Amino acid sequence: MPISPTLPTAGSSDWDEPLNAALTEIIDAVNDQETELGNKLDTSAAAELIRDTIAAALLEGTNVTITVDDAGDTITIAAAGGGGGLDAEAVRDTIGTALVEGSGVDITVNDAGDTITIAVVDASATAKGIVELATDAETITGTDTARAVTPASLAAKLADTSVAEIIRDVIGAALAEGAAIDITVNDGGDSITIAATDASATAKGIVELATDAEAITGTDTVRAITPANLAAVLAAVRGAYVGINAQTGTTYTPVLGDQGKLVTLTNAASITVTLPQNSSLAFPIGASIDFLILGAGQATFSAGSGATKVPSGTITSRQTGAFVTVVKIATNEWAVGGDTA
Repeated sequence: MPISPTLPTAGSSDWDEPLNAALTEIIDAVNDQETELGNKLDTSAAAELIRDTIAAALLEGTNVTITVDDAGDTITIAAAGGGGGLDAEAVRDTIGTALVEGSGVDITVNDAGDTITIAVVDASATAKGIVELATDAETITGTDTARAVTPASLAAKLADTSVAEIIRDVIGAALAEGAAIDITVNDGGDSITIAATDASATAKGIVELATDAEAITGTDTVRAITPANLAAVLAAVRGAYVGINAQTGTTYTPVLGDQGKLVTLTNAASITVTLPQNSSLAFPIGASIDFLILGAGQATFSAGSGATKVPSGTITSRQTGAFVTVVKIATNEWAVGGDTA
């Protein structure tokens, strides 16, 4: 807009003539420049001039380019791709260098694959790391060296029959047989048998105690005699009974303890005495038992199943007060004698 100031009139007392003339020239010049600038701004050349002026004022720093495109009416400011710019590979390399591998960690920069891989290393016998858990089958097989066993897979291993056998073998090997002890590991029977050995003429061990009958017979070589057995033997030697076995029933089968005793039979009714076979009661050959009939009922002596007697016919006590003696004369054979009919 042209400048139109109000000036004092020429010849007024406020201005001198030369100053008035100079001021008028300045105002005219400013108005002329304003008119010229306005004309330029009304054209495309003015826009280009402004872009050139801005572009000239902008300076390209490191890794920056400035491009003025008059045809496209643009100014492009861009980061440069080379040198120290933000190149992707350079960034990866910088990060990869900055990352430090700690214990159990491995870092791999792959420029071709545009990746940085951070992984935990596998555990080994010499280094800490990650492990995969073993299956029951792998635990039972016992050959895997890279997996870890869980409580469940351990239980499966211990339950496996082969492990049980190994445990038995280890225990069996650790157990030492002391005096009079015998240890037998039986894998087939899943057992470890610890038993005391029998005593013999050459080794210490356990013994079974003899009965009075065995002690009186005097043929047993593996049993031991008690004080009571000894008394029975001495009584037999002297012809005395070691005791009385009083029976009041109507049936009776002799027992091993009857040797050296007097068996009394007391009942008003008939009584049956059955002489046993060896597999039922193993009386030694030569064993002798005396019977005394005290009741009115008489006793009939018969051979049990698998046994025989002599005489073979019916043998019955003859009267109250009768004595009957039975003697084992063979493995399954008895002889009966005395007051019989």
